[in-house]
Amino acid sequence: MVQRDRCVPWKDVLGPWYWSGNGVLERVVRAVIPGGVIAVSAFSSYFALRHQEEGEDFDPVTGVHHEVATVRDEAGQEREFELWTTCFTARELTLLGETAGLRVDAVHGITPGGYRAAAPTLDDPELPLLGRRSLHAGSA
Repeated sequence: MVQRDRCVPWKDVLGPWYWSGNGVLERVVRAVIPGGVIAVSAFSSYFALRHQEEGEDFDPVTGVHHEVATVRDEAGQEREFELWTTCFTARELTLLGETAGLRVDAVHGITPGGYRAAAPTLDDPELPLLGRRSLHAGSA
């Protein structure tokens, strides 16, 4: 396995919704050298609920937000798609990271393109987690 000291591209490892309980995040953490940095981002449960629009649903048991989005192709023709997004709180994201073997340095609240080091608010759609792989095998 190749080990890297870099941020893991989100698109390369899917996302926290896929990681929960199947070992993917743990494998990503193991792929980073001890002490190496990992940054991932998740959609905020608080934002999903606060800004829920007509026709959208949120399941409080699973944390899944459901909506129907209209997408246009290159010819301008519209097509509807169902979107199912697992959302997280900052606490859940922290626990997921720690369970995977990360020392979680921070979880911030951001908007797309509005990156900053700030505590999450109810109006921040994204929650980036910044963490480091433990220097010692088997500990966060």
